[in-house]
Amino acid sequence: MKKFGFAIVFALLTVGVAPSYVSAGNSELKAAAKEATKAFSETSFVAKVNLRRYADHFVLPDGSPAPKKAKKQGRGGEGAIQLDSGVKVRAGETGESIFIARVTKDQIQVGFNEKRGKVLNAVLVHIMFDRPVTPEDFDPDRIALAVSSVADIEGFGPTEALDEALAEIDEAAQSVAESSPVPNPPMAPAAPQGSTILRLAVEATPNPVRLGREVELVLRYECQGSSDLVDVTETWTLELDGQELPSYPYTESVRRGSGPATASYLQPIPTSARPGTYRFVGEVCVGGDCIKRSTDLVVER
Repeated sequence: MKKFGFAIVFALLTVGVAPSYVSAGNSELKAAAKEATKAFSETSFVAKVNLRRYADHFVLPDGSPAPKKAKKQGRGGEGAIQLDSGVKVRAGETGESIFIARVTKDQIQVGFNEKRGKVLNAVLVHIMFDRPVTPEDFDPDRIALAVSSVADIEGFGPTEALDEALAEIDEAAQSVAESSPVPNPPMAPAAPQGSTILRLAVEATPNPVRLGREVELVLRYECQGSSDLVDVTETWTLELDGQELPSYPYTESVRRGSGPATASYLQPIPTSARPGTYRFVGEVCVGGDCIKRSTDLVVER
């Protein structure tokens, strides 16, 4: 079971809460995240765009907006999802709270807020990597570079040393590419012949769930047709009124053998969440073979 010791962003259409400090997947990442938060604890930032109360910005490590995260709802633009709510920190104004909110396999989420030390209802900037996150990614200057399209962090950002390091990485990658030409783009590995998803069931437990508790979102499925391990993509999505909640969908890539499998995701329900009926949508894919199922989740006071 994937269990996280922090509250995932559960900002609903009218009520939201930001996560507490990160509980990273291993001790090195956890320590690096804490050190980065400590480095930012006495500094401030200047917003480059209006940072709204319920907002998620998606950026790449080089500071550019993540191209696959287009506007979905409310105000925003490329690489941004902002509900049409009040502005926390206006463009050109100063905010004082910067912290590492969450780390997943391939992203770091940085929280921004107007008052020093404040974490609730933070604006989140998701730094999206095309590889697993490493401790080096928590270097404060690198983080400041990544979020530079959203805010300038006082005392941090692109430096001559960082520029030289990034240039060396780019030069080395270019050298390898030139010395080892590939006539055709590499193909993604195909699932072994005959591999498929036989069945999928989803459940939320407990259901109903009360505010302040946790709900386990479970996928139960079966792979069939191959004796080899296959690459499986598991996806969890929570919806309210037909719209995905921030931080969803959540996806994991795993390797499974033939036979039944169970995967789960533990979602804390903040006390400030909106009671009502949500929809949990689960999907499992092997190669091009996918099955999707859904069930209702009732949140009560």
